[in-house]
Amino acid sequence: MFASQKQFSAPTKTRYVTRVVNLLEAEVDDPLLLLQNVWAELQGPPLVQLICYGESSDVVEKLIHYSNCSNFENLLLEFEDVEDGVCGLIPIIENPYGSYVFDAMLWRIMDLYAEDEENHEQCINLLNRIADLLITLERSNILECISTAYGSTALKHFLQVLSGSPLDPYPIKRKKNKLETIDDPDLVLRSIELIKFFLNKMKNIEYHGDAISSLVFETTISSFFQQLILISSSLDQENLLLSIISEVTHIPTQITEEILAEDLFKKQITNQQASRIIEVILQTCTDSVFREFYYIYFKDNLHRFANHPIANYVVQCLIRNTRKSKQYKFIYDALIEDFDHLLRGRSGVLLAFLEMTTEKYVKYQKLVVQSFIKNIGECFNKTIEESNKAIATMLLYLANEPPHIFKKNKPKREDKFSAIGMKILTTLFHCDADYSTPVVQSFVKLPVQTKVHLCRDSLGSRLVDSFIESPHIKIRHKLKFVQSLRGNFDQLALKPIGSRVLERLFEVSDLSMKEAIANEMTEIEDDLDAIFHGKFILKNMKIALFRQNRHTWRNKIKESLKEKDDLDMTQLGKKKRKKAKRRAMKEILGEDHITKKRKRNEYENEPRKKRHKRS
Repeated sequence: MFASQKQFSAPTKTRYVTRVVNLLEAEVDDPLLLLQNVWAELQGPPLVQLICYGESSDVVEKLIHYSNCSNFENLLLEFEDVEDGVCGLIPIIENPYGSYVFDAMLWRIMDLYAEDEENHEQCINLLNRIADLLITLERSNILECISTAYGSTALKHFLQVLSGSPLDPYPIKRKKNKLETIDDPDLVLRSIELIKFFLNKMKNIEYHGDAISSLVFETTISSFFQQLILISSSLDQENLLLSIISEVTHIPTQITEEILAEDLFKKQITNQQASRIIEVILQTCTDSVFREFYYIYFKDNLHRFANHPIANYVVQCLIRNTRKSKQYKFIYDALIEDFDHLLRGRSGVLLAFLEMTTEKYVKYQKLVVQSFIKNIGECFNKTIEESNKAIATMLLYLANEPPHIFKKNKPKREDKFSAIGMKILTTLFHCDADYSTPVVQSFVKLPVQTKVHLCRDSLGSRLVDSFIESPHIKIRHKLKFVQSLRGNFDQLALKPIGSRVLERLFEVSDLSMKEAIANEMTEIEDDLDAIFHGKFILKNMKIALFRQNRHTWRNKIKESLKEKDDLDMTQLGKKKRKKAKRRAMKEILGEDHITKKRKRNEYENEPRKKRHKRS
């Protein structure tokens, strides 16, 4: 049944393994015997050729998908085979096709670990044997491996499996309900041992005439160090994390030590690859290291870094990862003076300030939002009244996005909206209504054609979604926005993106507006029925029922609105329900009436002695 190993050539081996995979997919009677014979035939050079050969590597991946722990013995023998002082694992994972086969084996080991507890010991032994191979590597082999995209990716994935971190989805179809991680304390310790080994081997290494800190300027090596930092942080290995940071940036592990690497840091933060590892450090480091980074490297260079085409992304990361409100306030006070340059050039920094007021530093929301509205008017030489009316237009057509140093200059379309401007508007919509009312009012009063373009634009439609979903925007503003589009609903319905937005607008509308939208849909019912997305509009809005019997259609809509209101009220807690009622009363009766009523209730509930003193 099986051909001898000597008769194999590259195409013959590929056809042979392909036939075996076809038999396995057809659910052969004895798959274990078939697999055992196949792996026995593929010993030695034929297996390496199959793994590193483009057409056959996909077939080997599928073969691995059906294999078990005992079948991987032949693979490990090839990994352990030493030639010219280098184990066979390195040339395989450095190969583009071999690295995918290595990933397939890792995924299969995780699947086998999840299938049965009897496989746990075998799977752990397989991973330990691979770790033993990596620990025997020399410094030159490690550097050669992490310098290639495929080698560094394979090592990162192996460290993720050992440490219990989740892997990216594997392209081959896998069975459902599988474990995405292997949680074993011995493997976690092994991953820490491997990280220390890699770090010790690469200490004081000479690379292009410089030390290890120059390695992070290479894309693949920078990505590898980022993964080491993330794994060390997830395992709560503070000392290991500090040692990696110290090696990469030369920052000392104690605050009292003298800093001698400020020029190196400036080179790293302005480099596309090295700046990414600094972002990871800011996200994962301890409070003391973050404070050290801030006071030594950023405090006196904030303006320079914030206006740099690459370093401004690190400044955004610094703002989003501030540990205390005082740090956030100090950075804001330092950079708000440069508002004009930031708005026209690096408005992502301003976006980071606004986002943090909605997520973490709510007490500074009033200060940041009001100063933002005031300063944007001054940048465009407008008064406060003019700025309040046109702030949405200014942000939508913000002349930002300067040409990146790595991209060619491309002519801009006049009708293209600013992506960063729409992100800023989205954030302002989720701020408190007391501060963001001018932004909401200016957005509602946009020209009708601009609103239509927004609803049909891929990014603009998401902005309209955030406007509709925001709990801080009053219902009357949302209804005004829908009413302003009256007579243009057909333009939205005939476009895929616009039809989705139209359904969202239909949901938030009252009964009269729903009827107006449905009335316009009946006029283009034939056109909607002819396109794919139009059929969903006809179904969800019940246009056929609307055309036949409007009275029945209104009753159906009223029932759905009542069910929605009941569901919303049940989801609200007791305190939230009171708050919603108070807000509704404030809109109807005014704030003074509510304040007087609250004071009267407080006075009546006070003890008699205190009431007498107050009177």
